[in-house]
Amino acid sequence: MAESSGEFVPGIKVDAQYLEAERKPTTIKLASRRNFEAGGRQSKALIEATVGERPISLIQRPYSEHIVKFWQSSRDAGLPVVPTLRQITMDGEQSLLYTDVKADGSEVYGKALKKVLSSGFPRERPPEPSVDRHFLEITNSENLPDVVTRANEISMLATERGLRLPVDDA
Repeated sequence: MAESSGEFVPGIKVDAQYLEAERKPTTIKLASRRNFEAGGRQSKALIEATVGERPISLIQRPYSEHIVKFWQSSRDAGLPVVPTLRQITMDGEQSLLYTDVKADGSEVYGKALKKVLSSGFPRERPPEPSVDRHFLEITNSENLPDVVTRANEISMLATERGLRLPVDDA
C-alpha cells in the first residue's frame, strides 16, 4: 500500500467494488489513513475520504470471505449491521472497507471496552466520560437484564433465520 511516514498519501483513488452485483463501482478519494490495532488484534486502518464531494469515515481491514458472507446473511435477516461493507483491491491486495460507526464521536460499548475502562488501558478514541459512566451503569447487575433482553431478541431473530452469531464481537 502507498504509505508515507505512516500516513496514507492524500488523493489516491481506489475503486471500491460494491458487494451487491447490481451496484456500480464507486471511486473513493482518500484524504488520510491511520493504522491501528483493535478488535481481535488485527491490523486495521481508519480512513478519511470523500465520495464525490461527501466526506466519509471508513475502517479498512484485511479481506475475509467469512466476514462478507456473515454481513450479507445478517443484513438479509434484518439483524443490525454496519450500513456499508465494500471489497477493494489496492496495490494488488484485497481489503474490506466498512462504515466507521464511531465517526460521530460515539463508541462501541462491549466487553472489550469494559475491560479498557476497568483497567485504564489506552483507548483508540478520546473518552466520553458521561457516556462511559452510563455504559458502566447499564452493565451493572441491576440494569443488565435490559441488555440481556435486547441481546436475546437479536439472538432469536438470528436463530429463526438459521444464523449462528459469533461468540466474540471482534
